[in-house]
Amino acid sequence: MLRHFYQVIPCVGLQDDVKKRWLIAILTLPVPAAVLIPAALTFLFRAKRWTPSLLMPSGVTSWLGATAGVVGLTLAVRSALAFARFGEGTPAPWDPPKRFVAYGPYRFVRNPMILGVFFILLGEALLLRSAPLFAWFAFFVIANCLYIPLVEEKSLRRRFGSTYLQYTDHVPRWFPRRTAWHSAERPSVRGDTLACQHAGFTRRLTARLIRKGSRGRPGSRGRP
Repeated sequence: MLRHFYQVIPCVGLQDDVKKRWLIAILTLPVPAAVLIPAALTFLFRAKRWTPSLLMPSGVTSWLGATAGVVGLTLAVRSALAFARFGEGTPAPWDPPKRFVAYGPYRFVRNPMILGVFFILLGEALLLRSAPLFAWFAFFVIANCLYIPLVEEKSLRRRFGSTYLQYTDHVPRWFPRRTAWHSAERPSVRGDTLACQHAGFTRRLTARLIRKGSRGRPGSRGRP
């Protein structure tokens, strides 16, 4: 079953081991926050005072919730793809990226993936008009607004040093900037690959020219 999942997971060029790590991270972090806990709250409060109910599609709240959900899902998926392709790791604290990522949505805001989850939770609360889901959304936002600057950003400063400090000086934590931030140190898988290939080609060409030059010199084959 996992093999079929690996074939459809939207991470082009990733090996099965990397896809397995991402599957574990997704099932451990965003799925409980955005799916399991809201579903449990909806079930627990189904017969209580705050009974969740879907609105008519023409309702303003319904359209706002649907829009927030689509925006959140799009932002989370695009951020995850950039993380997987350029970071060589996962969003999980036990399997963090090996490379600093300042690509895609990360050029506009520092935490686009968690912002995507914020919008998803807000969309669920609006669509279901559920007070428990609004409470869960508020708790999740407050918890991350405390955890990220106090814990996660300190870890990123230790791991990436001046690169991360330069990034924080130009890219906001929560509110996206209007234009994309471009860094000279922006990671590029294709660029690194081409650079390695060019360096290898240059070394081989230099060695070949040296060998040809030494053969053409007088007396290079030894004196009689």
